[in-house]
Amino acid sequence: MKIKKVELRNINSLAGDWNIDFESADFADSSMYCISGPTGSGKTSILDAICLALYGLTPRQEKINSSVNEVMTYGTLECFAKVTFECKGSVYSACWSQHRAEKSRKLQSYSWVLTDEETGENKASFSNQKDIEEKMKNLIGLDFDQFTKSMMLAQGEFNKFLKCNENDRAAILEKLTGDEIYRKIAIAVHDLYAKVDHDVEQLKVKMDDNQPMSDEDRKKLDDEIATSESQKKTLTDTVARLTNICNWYETLHERERSVSEASALQVQAIQAKQEFEPNEAKLVAALAAQELESAYGILGEKRKAVQENDKSLKDAVADLPKFEDALKESSKAKNDKAAALDAAKKAYAEGEILWEKVSTLDVKITGAKDNLKSAQDDCSKKQGELEKIQQGVETVAVKIQTISDCLEVADGYIQQNGKDAEIESKLSLLETKNRELKAQNDELKCAKSAMTNAKKALEDFDASLMGKKDLAASANDYLENHKDDANLVNVLPQAKSFASEATRHQIESERLKSDIGEKNKSIADYMESHKNERAVLQDLKNQKEKLIQQDLPVVVLELREHLKDGCECPVCGSKEHPACDGHAHPVVEGIESLNGLAENLRTLNGEIDKTSSKLTVLDGKISAAQNDLVDLNRKLEMEKKGVEENLKNLNDALSSWENGISLKNARGVLKELESLSVKFIEQKNLADTLGKELSNAEVVRAEKVHAEADAKKLLEESQNKIQELSLWFREQLSPWFSNIESESIDALLLELKAKSSDWCQNVEDKQNYGTELASLNTQKAELEKSLADAMARLASVKINLKGHQDNLSALGLSRKELFGEKVVETERQAARNLQKNAEDAFAQAADHEQKSRETVNSCQKKISELQEMLGQQKPELDKLQAGFMESLAAKNFADEQAFVAARLPESERKALAEMRDSLEHKLTEAKTSVKNANEQFAAHQAKRDFKETEEVAKIGLDEFKTKLDEFSSVFANLIAARKNDDDLRRKCESLLMQLNQLTEKRDRWAQMQRWFNGNKLNNSTGNEFVRFIQVITLKNLLRTANGHLHDMFPRYELTVKDDSLDIMLIDHHNSDAIRPISNISGGEGFLVSLALALGISTLASKNVCIDSMFLDEGFGTLDARMLQDTIVVLQKLQQEKGKMLGVITHVDLVKGELPIHIDVVPQGGGRSLLKGAGVSRPNSRNLAG
Repeated sequence: MKIKKVELRNINSLAGDWNIDFESADFADSSMYCISGPTGSGKTSILDAICLALYGLTPRQEKINSSVNEVMTYGTLECFAKVTFECKGSVYSACWSQHRAEKSRKLQSYSWVLTDEETGENKASFSNQKDIEEKMKNLIGLDFDQFTKSMMLAQGEFNKFLKCNENDRAAILEKLTGDEIYRKIAIAVHDLYAKVDHDVEQLKVKMDDNQPMSDEDRKKLDDEIATSESQKKTLTDTVARLTNICNWYETLHERERSVSEASALQVQAIQAKQEFEPNEAKLVAALAAQELESAYGILGEKRKAVQENDKSLKDAVADLPKFEDALKESSKAKNDKAAALDAAKKAYAEGEILWEKVSTLDVKITGAKDNLKSAQDDCSKKQGELEKIQQGVETVAVKIQTISDCLEVADGYIQQNGKDAEIESKLSLLETKNRELKAQNDELKCAKSAMTNAKKALEDFDASLMGKKDLAASANDYLENHKDDANLVNVLPQAKSFASEATRHQIESERLKSDIGEKNKSIADYMESHKNERAVLQDLKNQKEKLIQQDLPVVVLELREHLKDGCECPVCGSKEHPACDGHAHPVVEGIESLNGLAENLRTLNGEIDKTSSKLTVLDGKISAAQNDLVDLNRKLEMEKKGVEENLKNLNDALSSWENGISLKNARGVLKELESLSVKFIEQKNLADTLGKELSNAEVVRAEKVHAEADAKKLLEESQNKIQELSLWFREQLSPWFSNIESESIDALLLELKAKSSDWCQNVEDKQNYGTELASLNTQKAELEKSLADAMARLASVKINLKGHQDNLSALGLSRKELFGEKVVETERQAARNLQKNAEDAFAQAADHEQKSRETVNSCQKKISELQEMLGQQKPELDKLQAGFMESLAAKNFADEQAFVAARLPESERKALAEMRDSLEHKLTEAKTSVKNANEQFAAHQAKRDFKETEEVAKIGLDEFKTKLDEFSSVFANLIAARKNDDDLRRKCESLLMQLNQLTEKRDRWAQMQRWFNGNKLNNSTGNEFVRFIQVITLKNLLRTANGHLHDMFPRYELTVKDDSLDIMLIDHHNSDAIRPISNISGGEGFLVSLALALGISTLASKNVCIDSMFLDEGFGTLDARMLQDTIVVLQKLQQEKGKMLGVITHVDLVKGELPIHIDVVPQGGGRSLLKGAGVSRPNSRNLAG
């Protein structure tokens, strides 16, 4: 990466626009140059501009954004930096810029643009520093820190690196080389090991909590399940058989109920049919009447038609005379209206002749009025033109007078204030000097503030130094008195782990004690229940024995009746029965007593079986509880042992601080020790920080004293410049003002501007007024000529107007004599309306007569038609009535009245028919149901294949269901126990596999933990590994630095002491003696630090080609000979590597050794100029040399 050109504007002290072209002819002979200038002049501002353009950041400013920008030159509104550079065969430019708002002076967001200079393509544009740095890192291969270490070699950082102790050197080395990544790796390794170790311990606890039963217990459980399964099947079959029997009886009862219900329904259907008989007769009559309904309807319609026609005939005969009288009256009215119409037509024809004459006169009068109106308008127009011209003449006269007065005033002002003509030529210089005076006043304020601040800073520093010494002594005393507390950072994590484990074991012990108490209580309850059940069982057996003893004679007598020789006795099993031969005495009640005995024995046997099952279940529960109790006691002992071991480990670990730690006080002790550890670390950090500050205190104080002297010098310079400017202003402003003070210069300049403005305005006014006055006089003459022409035109128009007025008067008089004031069209319309009304009246009368005539004709025709129709209808009615009476007789109706009474509404008739059909259907269904029920009852009885009564089956079913339920519960518990054991076995296998995998993983991470953090598994700082890497890095750095040091000062060689970070010197001029680095002189130290700087640059840019470098300060400690040797080495490096090397210095000897310069020249007021090689200002001459 090679920098070709730097362009900047308003960067720190470099105000304005500046360009530095590193490819100009000035650098043709050598690419090694110096950037020189006094301390504080702004030499490093060039480096700031390069960093700002490339990365949007500078080494000396932590941040630049829209809130803060300390790089922008004070008092300016914008700044920018642009670098053109070559990278990877292409040429790019990076430009950063920011400005302030013109009114509010508020900083705006900055912008950054990367451009390909060969194609002009915009490669990137950002306003965020992280985005800028990421883009540049991808382009040139260096982030901001790597760039500054590779290209900008600051001597102070490396001199500090040489002089500090080993711990401080480690911190600086980590910062310079980026070794902090290795510490992160070591911490990450520890965290991963700790996580896997915790997972292993948690998995072990989980395995202990999920242990399956032993193989012996499992075999016993499987045998018990097999036995129970067989017993359950027997009970299930018995329950199923008895359930079928009970279901058969329930079905039988249902069949009996079905037969009873079907018979009842049949009886109900018969009764309902009998109750419906009266309605059935009514329904028959209605159905007969329905058959005659059509004929009866025809007869009714005929009767109605005859009656209506007879009534219509009578009405028409009565209306005919009235219609004939109305016809006579309408004929008379028609004749009267015809006479009135003829009279109206005649009057309209006579008026039309007069109206035509008057209309002709009206047309003439209208034309005369229009001509008069036109003449009047023309006269008014000419009068207006005359008045306008007269007004224009008056206005021009007033203007001429006004302009003459203004011209006189302007000429007077010019004669009185002739000296004001010089103001405009001096005003620009005055304003420039005024801005300079203001800037000097601002600088004076800053200088005073800087002087005050410098004094206060020195006083505060001295006071702070005393306080820091006291704090450092106090901190060191504390560290000496609490040496052992340094180990707490390593001991406490392990101690917390012991305390946590002890607490966990104690909690688990308490839980196990509670479980043991509950388990003992359960065993006691089981034993008590077992005792009670055995007593119940013994009592049941005694009852059974007693019952058998009491009823044995009855059994024997009954058996004698049924025993046969050769057949086994059901009591003793013998096939010979001598006691029964010929000695049988039948017992009348034997069978009933035997049945009672069997029933009682079945009841007792059921209770005995039930109690025996309960005892078996209780035995199993007692055995399981006792096994669980043994296991719980074993776990309790293990947990107690865990508590004791962890407490012992805790006391051993913390024996240096506390003894007799128990679970009760462990948390408090750990908290106190953690506070001690934190306090020790705080005191250690405080002592280290204060030590570093105190070691640099003298240098810092000297800088503050120097800063106070500089501030005083700047204050005196500002005061002198202000005095010079004040005297200059008094001399320049004396022609106009007598009492001139520096504070009033702004007001005086404003007054001068006003005077100059007034002078220029009056000169301009005089010229303008003269020109305008000549123009107004010309305009006045033209207006007077136009006024005479307008008056002549007005007189002619008035004569024409008088002729039109006389003509209109004559026409008006003629019309008044002929027609008066009446309007022709109004009179004509009135005559038309009279004629129209007469025509309408005649038409209405004719229409009324026609309607009356039509009404009389219609009435006469209707009478004739009705008479003819009645002659036909009456014989037809008589025939229909005779036929209907015959039909009534055929249907057994006495007369028409009986027929009408039998008629029913259709809805009622349908309802009766549906009711009759429903009753018939129900009766049929009931008979069918009775038959089906009897058949089903007989079929169900035929299915019986058992002898038990219903009561015996129900009692037996309840007993065996109870036994089955109890046995099923026990069996389910056994199955659940086996399933639980299977789950535990599978879970343990899975957990064991996981434990093996995690253990292997933990062993691998433990090995890595030992590599990265030493042999202590609980150490997480990464110090050991980072120190190992730092030693390697330091050796590589020294190897590279020794190459540069040999060229500059071959006497010395850098080395490390015993694989530590302690740097030593091999003195080749003293038998290769090894001596401490602290014993070398200032000049030797500079050369060593320079070699280190070049080495760091080589390491930081090992993957990037760096062709431009800057070496910042540090040559002041070299004598002339050593300086020459150093310059020769740098020139050799530049020639061999082909790098462009810029040396930043204020030392004149360095400037003398390097012929190519870029000089930074202070100009006062915190501003500087650039001169020398490649320097130019846009739109101005080259400033080289």
